[in-house]
Amino acid sequence: MTTLNITSSIHNYKSKVDLKVDSQGILSLEKINPKAWQEIIDKLVGWQWDIEQLDDEGVTPPSEGIVQIAIGLAERLDEEGYVAPSSVVPDGDGGVVFTHRNGDIIKKIHLWDDGSICLSEYESTSLIRRTNLSLI
Repeated sequence: MTTLNITSSIHNYKSKVDLKVDSQGILSLEKINPKAWQEIIDKLVGWQWDIEQLDDEGVTPPSEGIVQIAIGLAERLDEEGYVAPSSVVPDGDGGVVFTHRNGDIIKKIHLWDDGSICLSEYESTSLIRRTNLSLI
């Protein structure tokens, strides 16, 4: 297990998250341009400022706390030089999903509404691996 310490301080709202991740998961991602991460972080900060933009009938937007954890996760992965996701979207049930696509390989980091995190890897449409990540 590798531990990633995630700390975020945005608009005087501070959170610290320690994330343990299997070295076969996130750490296998390639290095990339940090500008892509800034776009993701800006999008998440926009949600934080105006969460109502995600409101829709029958859809639960992520809470401020979940968005804050997502921002901290994105900042830490950026600092470590990991690939920025192709997309970041609310899951409709109060969580956030980061998706990275590279050809037929799809990796998803799902931040659930209860703060738990799962890393899933797919080849085409077949699930290859699912790893539960723990927040400390």
